[in-house]
Amino acid sequence: MNALCQTLRKLLLALGFLLALPTLQVCAQQSELQKSFDKFPLLASKVDDRGNAQFMDLEMDKNTVTIDDVRYGGFRFKAEGAADENFVWVFKMPKNVSSWFIVPSEGSMKGFQIFYNLHEKGIFQPLDAASLTPGKTYLIWFRIKDDQPAKVSLAFRFAKLKPDPKVKFTLEEIQNGLTPDPQSTPDPK
Repeated sequence: MNALCQTLRKLLLALGFLLALPTLQVCAQQSELQKSFDKFPLLASKVDDRGNAQFMDLEMDKNTVTIDDVRYGGFRFKAEGAADENFVWVFKMPKNVSSWFIVPSEGSMKGFQIFYNLHEKGIFQPLDAASLTPGKTYLIWFRIKDDQPAKVSLAFRFAKLKPDPKVKFTLEEIQNGLTPDPQSTPDPK
């Protein structure tokens, strides 16, 4: 358990806050995922010759971790972009996946704030450059609801986005970040 979670746990328990149990469970989950970091495959962004993100399939069955009877799959990536480049990705969520999030290899982070679900086209999501440290490795995990095979089709890359301060990131900005060449778009399998 990271230092922040340990301190939070001690403080909340000392004050008698039983309602803090979900927070403590999230801290424990993050800690266990960080201990299992190397069990998840390290993926690099795939782009075509025009710089457009290309979809890849992630078979999660061989690389899962079970925490408190819940199965987690996922992938690691290294923040390869410059300090001002945002992480942008799109993925097709399988029916047996209930949630996803991101954790750093150590410590804690702000994480994802928004997403756009276009159903058949996928879930589009950005991560602000300020949330990433260039060269550091991160894990995007998926909570798998059952013991059935789980496959995620995904594409990601790093891109300089100019977010609208009122909205933060629009869907159009995320899509442009994934496909800087407007003549083509990533096509989910």
